[in-house]
Amino acid sequence: MGTVNDLKKYLGLQGLLRSGALDVPIIINDVSESYGRINVLVAPVGGTGSQWVMLDRIKFETWTKETWLLFM
Repeated sequence: MGTVNDLKKYLGLQGLLRSGALDVPIIINDVSESYGRINVLVAPVGGTGSQWVMLDRIKFETWTKETWLLFM
């Protein structure tokens, strides 16, 4: 079980969310823990909407600002 500070480290991180055959660039806007699982509220970098997903569905990679601009 994580502390509030442990969970806050995920806020604002960017990663990729697998959706079918696509990896969608996302940003994490909120974090919660329930029944020992970490859930994150994600929004697409270049689109609209948001969705709660389990953290283990997010793939984190090192991306440059220029790489993210390709998706905007």
